[in-house]
Order: sequence, then structure tokens, then C-alpha cells
Amino acid sequence: MTVLAQSTEVRRQDAAFVLPPLDGGASAGVPLMQRVRRGVWRIILRSFLLSYHICVGFAGIIGRRPKAIAADEPVEVLLTGTFYSDNWLNAHVAPLAASPKCRKLLLVTTFDAAPSPDVEIIMPPNWLRKTVGNVPSRLLTFMWTAFKRRPAWVGGFHLLLNGLIAQLVARLSGSRALYFCVGGPMEVLGGGIWAENRLFCRLATPDPKVEASLL
Repeated sequence: MTVLAQSTEVRRQDAAFVLPPLDGGASAGVPLMQRVRRGVWRIILRSFLLSYHICVGFAGIIGRRPKAIAADEPVEVLLTGTFYSDNWLNAHVAPLAASPKCRKLLLVTTFDAAPSPDVEIIMPPNWLRKTVGNVPSRLLTFMWTAFKRRPAWVGGFHLLLNGLIAQLVARLSGSRALYFCVGGPMEVLGGGIWAENRLFCRLATPDPKVEASLL
């Protein structure tokens, strides 16, 4: 999977000055039930990532084969992510859409963004958002669009969970995968506990096995 980094590099040795220690000492003095909850979430996330890697491998076997792309051929790109402002879109989406190699950029989002000639905004239907929520409906719409349009590239902003889903969808739909590493090393460091993801932050303390799975 291609990674597009759009953030300042943060080295692990620099991060050590601002992050909690990466050892088990962080659990000292933590109430028993809190340690139990952390342990349960470790099991859940480790199991999720193991299942994910199995699914990606299986998808590579049963999925469609990517179409050949000529070097000078403009292609269609499908992206998804959580956005909060037009400025964010202008900084991250507009440059890619303006590339002569990008014929059309499809953006699946729940943010009411203004469309442009080079960007097609695709929003999940309201009934789906009310039924399963914003994030699941966005990812389901992203998957459906990938199978329907079969773009050359599919991708997401942030590894958790958009980048992971993009990799799986690419294997199944016959596209190529990319993700925008907006958060830098924090997206995987310690298992993603500093990535501001509501699921992975439940680890509370670093998990080297989850980190290795994300890498």
C-alpha cells in the first residue's frame, strides 16, 4: 500500500520526551477493573488485527486483479476520511485533484463540502447514517462506490481506520491502495493509542503487538 505522508516527521527518540514510557510501569497503581478493561481491549484489538490480516490475504486470492494503467493515462481516485472544514480539504484533497494524472477524484464524506469540477462529493444516504452512524455509513458507501466505479486507486486519510479499510477494499475491487499519513508516527506508535482513534485509544498503555500489526 502506498503511503503519502503530509505531516512533520516525529522520530521515536523525540517522541519519548512527550509520551508516557513504553513499559509496563504505567499500570502501577491502576485499579483492578481498569486493568481488566484494558486487557479486554488488548485482546479485542489484537484479534481484530489478526482477522484483518487474514481477510486481506484472502481478499488478494478471491478479489479482482488491478487493471493495467499506462504511464500517461489519467486515472480515477476514490478517497474517504473525516473532515471538519473546507480549509482541510483544500490543503489535502485539492492538490491531488489538480494533478494532470488525476482524471477524477471521488470523495466519500459526511462533511457537507462544496463540489468542484475535479472533485465529486459522495455522501452516504441519510437513512443509512441514521441506522448505523456516520463512520460506518461512510465506510460502507466507500466500499460500495469502489465496487461500482472500480477506480484505479482507493485510499483514506489516517491509517485508523480509513487506511486499513482502503487496503482491504483495494484487494477485493481490483484497485490499488494508498493512505495519507496525516498523523505521522503517532498513527502506529504504541499501537495507535495517541492516534485519537476512539477504539485504539482504549488500550490506554502501549501495546507492541498491536503496533507491529499496524506496521
